[in-house]
Amino acid sequence: MVNQELIDPLYIKETGKIREFFMSSFFTESGSIMLQPTGWKLDDNLKESVTIRAFSTFAKQIVLVVNDKNMSVVGLDIYG
Repeated sequence: MVNQELIDPLYIKETGKIREFFMSSFFTESGSIMLQPTGWKLDDNLKESVTIRAFSTFAKQIVLVVNDKNMSVVGLDIYG
């Protein structure tokens, strides 16, 4: 689970519209969206990820699914 207190949220001009899109398109039916990032490794640099920083502005919870053999991130589960 991502400790969102350690993330510097990324607010952009369209943050509200992006939030509304995800809320109405995904979160109302399933409560979450699951993404499959490529090339991500579990390390402290993920705190600076634009994706994680942007979703942290409105996500209730962000979970990284990690392959424990090579520490690659195989899933990004975002709960609204």
